[in-house]
Amino acid sequence: MDATTTISVDPITGEVIDAGLRYTVREMRATLIRLSYSPILYETHDFSCALLDSDGEVVAMHVDVPMHIFPVVFSVRDIVARYGETISEGDMFLVNDPASGGTHLNDVLMVRPIFLDGKPEIYAAVRAHYGDVGGTYPGSSVSGESTEIFHEGVRIPVVRAFVEDELQQDLLSLFLANLRTPFEAEGVFHAQAAVSRLAEQRVRAIAERYGAATLKQATQDRLEGARSRMAESISKLPDGEYFYEDYLENSGTTAQNRKPIFVRTRLTIDGEMARFDFEEVSPERSGVGNADFSQTWCGTFTVLETVLVDEEGSTSGGARQMEVTAPPHTVLNVEHPKPLGGYADLLFGPIQGSCMALLAQLLPDDVCALAGSSPNQTVFSGGSNPRGSGGPWAIFEFPFGGWPAVRDLDGNICGVHWCNGDIPMLWPIERAELDIPVNAVFDGIRCDSGGPGFRRGGVGIVRAFEMQTDCQFSFLGSEGILPRPGMAGGCAAALNEIRVIRDGENVLDTEVPLKVGYFPLRKGDVFVTLVAGGAGYGDPLEREVERVVQDIADGYVSVGGAREDYGVVLAGGKPDRSATEERRSAMRAQRSALEVLAGPEDDFDEDGRRLARISPAAAARIGVRSGEIVEYVPAARAALRAWALVAEDLDDDSTPLGPRGRDICGVEPGERIWVRSPWGYASRVNDLPEELLRSAEIIRA
Repeated sequence: MDATTTISVDPITGEVIDAGLRYTVREMRATLIRLSYSPILYETHDFSCALLDSDGEVVAMHVDVPMHIFPVVFSVRDIVARYGETISEGDMFLVNDPASGGTHLNDVLMVRPIFLDGKPEIYAAVRAHYGDVGGTYPGSSVSGESTEIFHEGVRIPVVRAFVEDELQQDLLSLFLANLRTPFEAEGVFHAQAAVSRLAEQRVRAIAERYGAATLKQATQDRLEGARSRMAESISKLPDGEYFYEDYLENSGTTAQNRKPIFVRTRLTIDGEMARFDFEEVSPERSGVGNADFSQTWCGTFTVLETVLVDEEGSTSGGARQMEVTAPPHTVLNVEHPKPLGGYADLLFGPIQGSCMALLAQLLPDDVCALAGSSPNQTVFSGGSNPRGSGGPWAIFEFPFGGWPAVRDLDGNICGVHWCNGDIPMLWPIERAELDIPVNAVFDGIRCDSGGPGFRRGGVGIVRAFEMQTDCQFSFLGSEGILPRPGMAGGCAAALNEIRVIRDGENVLDTEVPLKVGYFPLRKGDVFVTLVAGGAGYGDPLEREVERVVQDIADGYVSVGGAREDYGVVLAGGKPDRSATEERRSAMRAQRSALEVLAGPEDDFDEDGRRLARISPAAAARIGVRSGEIVEYVPAARAALRAWALVAEDLDDDSTPLGPRGRDICGVEPGERIWVRSPWGYASRVNDLPEELLRSAEIIRA
């Protein structure tokens, strides 16, 4: 079809073609699961499939992972720009380079152009997580200690893996020679190729039935419909500028990388356009806390699409109504050769968190508390597997925390978040014990881990394995120091934590929590992951007593947590209404609602951290000292984080707040704002579950 020619596709035919493309993606997914040699794919579904048009627009996806799929927009455009007219039928391209729409190096993308009427009109994309792609440690990108991308594995620019359906064996051999588990990787590679060919067959069948021109026009109509719906949704928002700032606790283990990452964002609503300007961002780091611009763009669009557009089967059409900018050489627009293994913590944390907080200022009833930042990427590995073939072995898991709460609902128990599609995260216990030398000790709810609120954040889990042979582990995560903010007075959840129990003692002593490159494990060691919950929504002292009592019965909240976080007092296992009212009144009276003074400018330290100047008396009431974390708590917005600076010259009842801080919190000088410490009961009392300790003793006996 000529570029200037359009045809009319009736709505019914358009829907049928759209359904056919989406069902093609579903079949691609099901086939990859069945063909794959890797439990990372067939158990945890760490892969995604999609169809894109010749402009690199996503025209069909299913329950795939947005952070896998939307960056493919950049990959297809890079393929077309590099190869152009030389692209032939049967070509397949391979790439994992973040600069070409990659994610971390373990996620390897295969793209097959599908020719219709002699032109590459559709591109089939299959991205899969390879368990190992070389690098310093087993698991490659799953290391908290990397300081350059070369530590994280083999970097593949856009290359032809197949030329007119002929495998480039030399390329594959070179790739596999650098991997620790080449047999598994080769199986994944050929599964991706087979799925790409399947996609071509299905798309051509649709084209043969309806015509290639009709198919192409139907995809353009679908993209235009998505753009139109996004434009309509944005147009209903009040024009103006909105601000938020968010933090990630660190980017690695070196002195510079231990400093927090700051992200300050401006959202401009102008008619039917939404512009996200990540205008002040930490400089790029020589640590894992970096993201390529394609990932920043992807995280922003994922939030905008999720919050504003309610439809089945996303495309990238709505992104036409969005502009995203991030300064180069920053952690959100990194340049080679900085490492990107922790890009997901930035994407789920400050990138998506800032976007959620900004939209919450416009749609306070429709946005959840800020989601967790950490996928808690974990790799156990060894050189000889007594339960398998005897060769190298590994297990890769990534237990996200509990879901954040929304206005009307508590968060879900630890599970894949709304922004991650169908990705179960955890191996089934039976599969783990069958395939690798570990025994499950405990897998259960982490009591008190959900952020307290009128609606409670979802609880995390505790998961523990006993090693049946000497081996090692790597870990990459966040929220080990700084929890994610709550919404509308809701509180932060418990932190993530990992432990190695040896002879009854925790022997894991890392200077930076959750950043581990290599730690040797002995037979009999118990590795424990304590996974964070989700942040809360609304004032926890307003939560119905009956719900708190039910939370106790369900094991979500302890009796101590009910008293300390919710002000609910029990007597004889039943709520004491009088004591509860008295307790809640006392807790409200203890809160520090400080008068906002008009600071001429916002205060930040040399590392970019916001400073909260408070008096010694206020600091004592809040329970903090200089340098410790506090948060300003607006009535209907996300909490604003800061670091306390105790100032002797301040009145006991006030705090200066600069113009940007006042905008974020929606307060004027002279008004009062609640200032508090983010720590709840679970962070103060962080014992292992008694059931875990008993299970470990029973297994040893």
